[in-house]
Amino acid sequence: MSLIYPLLLLALSPNPVGPPPGLDCAALVWAKDDALTAQGTGVLLDRRERLMVTAWHLVGGQKNLHVLFPLYEDQHLLTAPLAYQERYKHGRTIRAKVVAADPARDLAVLQLDSVPDGVREVSFAAEAPPCEDEVYFVGNPQVKNILWDRSAGKVRGVGTKAWTFPTGQEVSLGVLQVETARALESGFSGGPVVNAAGELVGVTIAAREEKSPRVYCALAREVRRPLAQSYCTLAEKAILSGDDGNARAQLVKARRLAPEDEAAACLETLVDWLEDTRSPVGAVLRCTRWIFRASTRGVLP
Repeated sequence: MSLIYPLLLLALSPNPVGPPPGLDCAALVWAKDDALTAQGTGVLLDRRERLMVTAWHLVGGQKNLHVLFPLYEDQHLLTAPLAYQERYKHGRTIRAKVVAADPARDLAVLQLDSVPDGVREVSFAAEAPPCEDEVYFVGNPQVKNILWDRSAGKVRGVGTKAWTFPTGQEVSLGVLQVETARALESGFSGGPVVNAAGELVGVTIAAREEKSPRVYCALAREVRRPLAQSYCTLAEKAILSGDDGNARAQLVKARRLAPEDEAAACLETLVDWLEDTRSPVGAVLRCTRWIFRASTRGVLP
């Protein structure tokens, strides 16, 4: 019976020549919990709002989240961990917090304190790649003592999969199944899976089984729902601060990503109500809290 193993840290094959597709939107993620540090990868989705997606199994729970983007010296990419560890030592990492969590899809959206110049927000591919198409990975394997490692693989299928991690976390989602040249090591979790044009086709989630060359990647369409939830969270904050214009802008983005999202629809109604009546803040707070409590408890889909 095959087991699913989370990839907290990439392929054992050597790096291909040339800049890897996806590097310019990828991030190193450290999730620190007391003396333990989990290492993985993320991908920038929205530069303006500083939103990044990664794997829930990497950042879930009460952890201190630190993010760094690729560093260069004389135009050469620094892949040794030391320069990045020095930044952490001197408090020069980017702090992050979870703004949308979807453990059932093993996805989480983080909001960063800042995003440096030169980092690109990834574009979503219009559709999933067909079988035999080549896709590209970027990740940060702790065991290889090298950052910004990369690999390529062939798409072997698209479908819905369900499994349980050894931690007990149950996952069910649409996946892109990719066969890499060699087995992936942990550290690629949460990292981008892109096509030759650098468009996002998936996010690395898990190996099918220990040391397997087959990898499960959350389809790009699965990323849209937690991203829409993030915009709802930003809209809620804007409503509470009285910035109806910003709230509506966030909800427009949420509805484009997930037109069926009920929480976004309820918040949109609330914004309309505010604009029409300029109701007291206390009523707004009560209504907003109800919406998000209902959504969290499954009353709303």
